Amino acid sequence: MLAHLTLIDVPKRFKVIVNPKAGKGKAASIYRDYVRPILVAAGCNIVDGGTDDNQTDITHVVTTTRAKEALDIAEHLNVDMYDAILCIGGDGVIHEVINGLARKQDGITALKKIAIGTIPAGTIPSSFSLTVGSGNALSRSLFGECHPSYAAWQAVKCTETNYQSDSQTKQWLQT
Repeated sequence: MLAHLTLIDVPKRFKVIVNPKAGKGKAASIYRDYVRPILVAAGCNIVDGGTDDNQTDITHVVTTTRAKEALDIAEHLNVDMYDAILCIGGDGVIHEVINGLARKQDGITALKKIAIGTIPAGTIPSSFSLTVGSGNALSRSLFGECHPSYAAWQAVKCTETNYQSDSQTKQWLQT
């Protein structure tokens, strides 16, 4: 159940993780053509590649080069440096990020503290096509839409979305 949604007008600090193999190899161009322009327009200070060097007030973009890299990034992420993690790809990168955060020594706190956004990297929808791909389905479930620009806009504008979880999920998170 949606608890609340707040809109803000200040630049966000994102850790952007791009899975270049997602979307039949189009995830990097989806980031470049649809997501980056939204982040730039929102005033994000974008740093592509390399390390974040513990810089504050940046949006750091990492393109993965190996399996489980998103898991490692999330596990070692300083969650105080970012407002959200944006996953560009399908359900694999989101799965790795959630598991990486859960593996942290303070995993429950990390999962509660940082937002995770999904930017679909499957087929870009048109009025004549159906969208396919797990990242697209998740985005459609969360936003009612699955275009990467719309998902990026949602991430930029939203500060917090809380979903009430059932007791079984809470118990699982505590194990």
